[in-house]
Amino acid sequence: MIGAWAAVDAPHLFDRIVMLAPSPCFIDRAGYRGGFERKDVEQLLDLMDANFMGWATALSQMALHPPDLARELRRRCARSSRRCRTS
Repeated sequence: MIGAWAAVDAPHLFDRIVMLAPSPCFIDRAGYRGGFERKDVEQLLDLMDANFMGWATALSQMALHPPDLARELRRRCARSSRRCRTS
């Protein structure tokens, strides 16, 4: 969304914008495939609450290559997690 706002303010700096959006609902329902059952989403949220850095580490190692990108995501998550605990 920030990219869209920047493009409105300074359109000369942008050739194009590619915006990706997640599913509006991740939970499967009758007639709708979100990709997950409710219990799966609840387990993920519980894991994030219980061990945010463990979750971020596992996610970054699965999703990001090269390894320095995974380390950067963990660093940012740690910084974000500290801010959440102190606010």
